[in-house]
Amino acid sequence: DLPAALRALTPSASPLPPSDHLQIPLDQSLRRSIEQIIQAALALEKGNQSRAARRLGISARTIQRHLASTPT
Repeated sequence: DLPAALRALTPSASPLPPSDHLQIPLDQSLRRSIEQIIQAALALEKGNQSRAARRLGISARTIQRHLASTPT
C-alpha cells in the first residue's frame, strides 16, 4: 500500500514534473534529497514501487523503508 500522502497525489498535483531529469538543491539535507528522488521515481512509475526501485537500482524494500520513515 502507498502512504496516504502519495495516494492523494494526482498527476496534476504531483510536486515534481514527470520527466527523467530532476534538479536537487545542494543546500538541502541528504534525507530530503533521497525523498525527492524516490518520490520522482514513484511519480514516473505511477506509484509502482517495484518499477521505481528498478529505475533507481535499489530494492523495493529500500523504497518501502524510506516511505515508512518519511513523516506524512
